[in-house]
Amino acid sequence: MKDKTKTNQVLMQELASLRQMIEELKQSESELKKEKKELKKSEARFRSYFDLPLHGIAITSPERGWIQVNDRICSIMGYSRDEIVRMTWPEMTHPDDIAADLEQFNLVLSGQIEQYNMEKRFIRKDGKVIWTNLSVGCVRKPDGSVDHMVALVEDITGSKQAEETLRNSEELYTRLIAALPDIMVRMDLNGQILSVNDFGLRMSGYAREDLIGQNMLSIIAPEDREKAVRNTMLMMEKRLGPQEYHLIMKDGRRHLFEVNGDVLRNEDGPPYGMVQICRDISERKRMEKALTKSEEKFRKAFYTSPDSVNINRLEDGIYISINPGFTRITGYAEEDVIGKTSIECNIWDNIEDRQRLVAGLKKAGEVTNLEAAFRTRDGDIRYGLMSASILDLDGVPHILSITRDITDRKWAEEELERTIESLRKAFGATVQVMVSAVEARDPYTAGHQIRSANLARAIAVEMELPQDKIDGIRMAGSIHDIGKLSIPAEILSKPIKLTELEISLIKEHSRNGYEMLKDVESPWPLAQIVYQHHERMDGSGYPRNLKGDEILMEARIMAVADVVESMASHRPYRPALGIGAALEEIEKNKGTLYDNAVADACLRLFRGKGYQLEG
Repeated sequence: MKDKTKTNQVLMQELASLRQMIEELKQSESELKKEKKELKKSEARFRSYFDLPLHGIAITSPERGWIQVNDRICSIMGYSRDEIVRMTWPEMTHPDDIAADLEQFNLVLSGQIEQYNMEKRFIRKDGKVIWTNLSVGCVRKPDGSVDHMVALVEDITGSKQAEETLRNSEELYTRLIAALPDIMVRMDLNGQILSVNDFGLRMSGYAREDLIGQNMLSIIAPEDREKAVRNTMLMMEKRLGPQEYHLIMKDGRRHLFEVNGDVLRNEDGPPYGMVQICRDISERKRMEKALTKSEEKFRKAFYTSPDSVNINRLEDGIYISINPGFTRITGYAEEDVIGKTSIECNIWDNIEDRQRLVAGLKKAGEVTNLEAAFRTRDGDIRYGLMSASILDLDGVPHILSITRDITDRKWAEEELERTIESLRKAFGATVQVMVSAVEARDPYTAGHQIRSANLARAIAVEMELPQDKIDGIRMAGSIHDIGKLSIPAEILSKPIKLTELEISLIKEHSRNGYEMLKDVESPWPLAQIVYQHHERMDGSGYPRNLKGDEILMEARIMAVADVVESMASHRPYRPALGIGAALEEIEKNKGTLYDNAVADACLRLFRGKGYQLEG
């Protein structure tokens, strides 16, 4: 019984302990349910924070990469959740920011820092680069290793762009101020100078410390200060146009400036300062004054010029203005021509002269020394030498013409030309008499002169020499052997080889010809051509052994023509050698005995153009 009682007591104690354990379990279960409920509340709060649209939130793991991201991250990056969790962090990072981000990430993993903040660029799915403000912290395991990391991502692309725009705007403003070729002064409302640009310092000669803190009136000339104060007061009420003041430079010089000023105001607020841009107009004023003087001089020259001066519209030739010289020369008064065209007034004797004038003006903008014939009011024909240029009047092109009456000179020139032509004929007749005299004494010499002269003239034409030189060569060629009149006829016509003495006598014919012609008045150097036609380029000729440029071009041409004709023609002492031999001689010795250009022209005539000696 006693043992049974003991057993019951033990059983009751165990039962009590079991009840206590059950109660404890129930209490523990209740607390666990409470904890689960709190945990669900906490998870709900976390979820509500996690899905807030203000910031992107991402949970990452060093081993697993992206674990979870909220909708804002997807919106910022342009990817879906499924796409992001399959990517690595560097895949979305701008290449230039990977190294810096990785450096901070490694510091967190090593435990040197718990979190880091940085501005970082990501590349969206559409390829657009975005700026973000990135904050990264870590959650560690009990052993201190990183379990996962939480990143807050704020899109700051808009503010970055605004900063860039502001920076560009400030840089542009700074560059504009630096490039401004004017003085720019910023002042407070009392006129105290706060800043001056670099150009202003260079131009005025002041140092910055000379001006900062000084009143603007201190550098304005005393006579302009009252006006400056009055204009400043007016500027507070309304914007003023440019004003002119004299500013005093560091060295005491006074320059006239055009000053444009304005008041600086806060938005919808009171004014807080002033700015003035000062442009030096001293040179412009000097130019305007000089232009006024120039216009006055032009006006005086226009009305006092002895020449005819008129202004016409380029398009239709209507007269706008004429000077008294125009009336004196043409007989037309202002009321006769103003408002009419030159064609209506029948000024031009030949309308082609006006067409040439207009064409020249349109091509080059000016025409000088255009000779034209014009009619006076009485119908007389007179001649003028015109110079004209394009004149812009209020955007409409006009012709400014100055015409000098050269009628008297023209008539004198025509009379002189007739006189010269008469003298030419008289001189030609004289030469022909000389040729006839030679021909009567020595038929061989006479024929040689004519043929040589014709060939020399053809060579000169081939070389495109001026007509005056061509005429002189033809004339000299006709009498180049006139000196042979002083040589005995029996020597000239001797049918056998000449002695050395006879040859020396014949060589004197160049000098003799010069002596005959040196005092003859002529428009050409006939005497010198005759004197030099046996000289050679290397100095081996006679009678003076001239060489190179010492020999006249006309004489060089005459030398080639003389040799060709002599070799190709019959002589008393030998038969003709033929034109082939003559041309071989010229070709062989060109550049040595004969001028290169002359020799080439002669060879072209015979070999390329079929030239033949007469007779």
